[in-house]
Amino acid sequence: MRTLVADKWNTFCLPFNISLENGKLCGVEAEVREYDRMEGDVMMFKEAKEIVAGRSYLIRPKGENITFKRFDNIRLTGPELEQSGDESFYMIGTYSNRTFSEEESSQYLFLNANAEFKHPKPGTTMKGMRAFFYCSPDVQASQMKVGFTDNSTDIKDIEQNNMQTNSQRIHTINGTYVGTDKAALPKGIYIIGGKKYIK
Repeated sequence: MRTLVADKWNTFCLPFNISLENGKLCGVEAEVREYDRMEGDVMMFKEAKEIVAGRSYLIRPKGENITFKRFDNIRLTGPELEQSGDESFYMIGTYSNRTFSEEESSQYLFLNANAEFKHPKPGTTMKGMRAFFYCSPDVQASQMKVGFTDNSTDIKDIEQNNMQTNSQRIHTINGTYVGTDKAALPKGIYIIGGKKYIK
């Protein structure tokens, strides 16, 4: 069973496609977002028009839970899980329970019920039909934020003009913030506005 909790953002993935009828998922009005890009330390999400097999989503049902009961006591398999992002930051789902090792606990992030990113403790098991996030081990979970590319209200109430400012922040490929001036950078590979920049 997988329950998407009302009025909270839930991570979600499925091994088959689902249509969204007039903004509703299983008859319940819901916001459905998919990973778009990184802007500095902000993971940007855009509106999704459908749920595609193997892709991960953020879903916020409005007013009532959405429960998928038909998956009890079966092992989900399906298309290969899609990695949304690049090798520096990405979101990926899991169809079945997944336990995180000590090494993985420093590389992956969960989105908790308070819409904050947290590193899982070693040995933590995530249940299936959910998604998690990869980031450089040097990145602190508290640095990461969530934003949306349209006019909807996002998880942390990040304003659109702040998104534009953050897009010029420069990070090393390890996630360390190094300022906003490209000219002052030594030779190397950097992340600017969620894209690689080689100097």
